[in-house]
Amino acid sequence: MKYLIFAPAYCSFLSPAAVTQVIDDAVQFAEQGHEVTLAYCDNSISRYCGVNTAQSKGACKTCRLYMHSLLKAKPVRHCKGLNLIKYTDHELSTVEFSYNSVNDIKNIYYKGVAVGLAAYSSFLSISRNLYPKIDSHFRNYFDKLLQSACNYTDFTLDLVERIKPDIVCGLNSRAVYSRPVRDITRIKGIPYECWEGAYDRRSQYRKTSFGDSTPHDPETNRRLVEEKWSNSALPEEERAKIGEEFYYKRRNSIPAGDKLYVKNQLSGKLPDDFDTSKHNILILNSSEDEYASISEDFSIGFPFQSQYIGIRYISDALSGMPDYHLYLRIHPNLKGISYLYHTKLYELEKDHPNLTVIPPESPISTYSMIDVCEKILVFGSMTGPEATYWGKPVILMYNSLYAKLDMTYNPHTPKEVIDLITTEDLPAKSRVQAIKFGYFMLNDENKGYKYLNPERSHMDLFGRSFDYHIVDAGAIRSKWLIFLQTIGKYLYYKHLDFPNEEDPAFYEK
Repeated sequence: MKYLIFAPAYCSFLSPAAVTQVIDDAVQFAEQGHEVTLAYCDNSISRYCGVNTAQSKGACKTCRLYMHSLLKAKPVRHCKGLNLIKYTDHELSTVEFSYNSVNDIKNIYYKGVAVGLAAYSSFLSISRNLYPKIDSHFRNYFDKLLQSACNYTDFTLDLVERIKPDIVCGLNSRAVYSRPVRDITRIKGIPYECWEGAYDRRSQYRKTSFGDSTPHDPETNRRLVEEKWSNSALPEEERAKIGEEFYYKRRNSIPAGDKLYVKNQLSGKLPDDFDTSKHNILILNSSEDEYASISEDFSIGFPFQSQYIGIRYISDALSGMPDYHLYLRIHPNLKGISYLYHTKLYELEKDHPNLTVIPPESPISTYSMIDVCEKILVFGSMTGPEATYWGKPVILMYNSLYAKLDMTYNPHTPKEVIDLITTEDLPAKSRVQAIKFGYFMLNDENKGYKYLNPERSHMDLFGRSFDYHIVDAGAIRSKWLIFLQTIGKYLYYKHLDFPNEEDPAFYEK
């Protein structure tokens, strides 16, 4: 079988687990007798990978050194049947991009590839600026991202035509380097496999596959959760124990896949004026930028265009009901974010006496709030399944990877949201599905690394907190890789440059 595998074309020191995943699998497939081509970045796509936005030569060189060091590891050097190809530029006909809004950007296509969404995804990963001001500064920056997406499109089309693979594999499927791969396989009718990293019970990376889909697709995640649970060789009692462990770890600030968001919160701490005689409703928002560029139709069927609009609507609707009190717990991941989709939430409190906004840095305990509030409203964050596990009715107001697992109430209209909030004695959904989801998120059955295993560790450096990985590529080479990760992160953060002005008109609607 002919495999065509695309390595991520971004600073390897930012996510070495992803890079080692594709290299490790490429070597294993080649050892099994398959014909394998691995495409990787070598400073050849206009030096504009979508991450190194300032085109820092130092960051780019460090990334190249990191990739070359991995490819010189003994298992890769001695592997027969593995063909390495560098990403290369292609001559492009003049491509003019016309857009005046984010919606226009999302509808930009090049040779059938959603290059607008691809570029917007990469932009959000760096800037977190959901509604940028479309001015000359932004266009100068963003047109380069669009051009890069077009370059990757042409490179992928040419490589697919030359190699004629039986299957194509890549990571995540959203950014400028990966969206073209997935879209082209669909256009050409070639089987595609989307890879992603997963975590085991030690909070170390393992491998998982989402097939011809994406890690955010609700139906794919529903199927995988059920399959993982049903096909496990473990007794049901042991599976349930692992599933519940996921929730206890997160509640107690023990690593369980994601960042530790509650370690600075005080268990049992509630707002000083918390009134148990009222209908207390907890709203848990999320990092909206993580989902904004997934696909054009991701939000179809859910009640609100944005979290701000949704929270404002709910606050307005309940403003005349003094026996209800809303608590908006702003996601800790929004700490320090100065964009309006965060800062304008605090203004809502001024006009709504029965709304209390809890800032992301507040020591008030999210889990204690879940315990005492009547209902929990979420916009797709992982606290949705958690609140269900802890016995609360959860209302999901935006699409999420767990939307089809029957763990939440999924209203379709704003009116349905209010109806659910005001329904007396609304029962919680079954904890069984939440336990299955916890098992899916935290188990050791996902595929492990054979050669280039990235052991995850942590350090504080230059005033920042970093995860880094110890890759077993030989003692000297492993130390060299840690050095490159450290220097690369410093150079990357030092040279970040992106348009950060936003368009306030969105919030005037």
